[in-house]
This record gives sequence, structure tokens and C-alpha cells, in this order.
Amino acid sequence: MNRYTQKSILFLLVLLIWQLPVSVRAGVSARYQPSGDRAVRIRLVLTPPVPKAVIVLQRMPMGAGIVMIAPEPVGVNRQNGVVRWLFRHPQPGSIDIVVRLNTAWQAGGGSGRILFRRPSGGEVVKPITPPVPAGEVVMPLPGAPPPGIIQAPRLPPPRLPRRRPRRRR
Repeated sequence: MNRYTQKSILFLLVLLIWQLPVSVRAGVSARYQPSGDRAVRIRLVLTPPVPKAVIVLQRMPMGAGIVMIAPEPVGVNRQNGVVRWLFRHPQPGSIDIVVRLNTAWQAGGGSGRILFRRPSGGEVVKPITPPVPAGEVVMPLPGAPPPGIIQAPRLPPPRLPRRRPRRRR
């Protein structure tokens, strides 16, 4: 191996190691918040690096009627009880999602998940985690991957907005 090849390989390894922490961090998490019997409150937390788009899917309990939703979803399938939100170009911070129902929300009556793409590539599907009981502290083990991350090779990729290329004049 000549010096040029060795330097090229070393440069690529340094570049790969430098980019590794950015690709490992998942900048999105979601947790159910306590909100009473007839409401579902989800707090979506976004930290840098923030993906270009985030999809939130929430399955409502069978027979539950939706009274109010904020923010406005992109789709509501009343037959299957699935509500879908699409957040394009979100900013770091938190977003609160509230759904008011005409019946009481039972624990475990519905389920939710968030879908996004990491900035380095790769789809991520994470379940929305249940609320933490009062007084309980949740701390991940050192070196352990963030809880709840499920790689989804069998699921079709989420449809993310595509930008049209600019025309040159």
C-alpha cells in the first residue's frame, strides 16, 4: 500500500468516526402525558439533529369517538381509529398533541408510534412510551441504546416530502 492509499483510508476512518455520534443519536422521542379520562395527550420532544419530517400515528380504542384534535392531523381513519400527523421541518423543542374523546381512555386501549429518518439515513420506528409514574426516575444504562428503538426493515418507508429540483435559468 502506498502513502496516498494509507492517508485516504485514514481520512475515511476519521470521517466515519466523526459522523458516528450524529447518526447514532435519535433526535425524536414521544411520551403519553397524564390528561384525564377523556383525553389523550402526547408530548413529542425533538432534539438536534432534528429530522426533516416526523410522522406520528395514534390508534384510538375501538368505539371511541373523537371530539377535538389539536394540532390538525393530516389524516383520520374513523373506521380503523387511526389518527396521523405529519410535521415537516420541525424545530428543536416539544410539540403537544391533544385528542379529546367522547368515551373514557382505558390504559392500553390504544397505541401509538413515531416514524422518522435519521439525518445519516435509515428509518426509525419508535413506540410512544407510557407516562412515568410520579416519583419514579427513568435513567438508561450507560452505553445502552435508547429504549424503544425498533428498526423496521419490513415496513414500507414513510412518505416524506420531496423537494423538486430548481430549474436553472
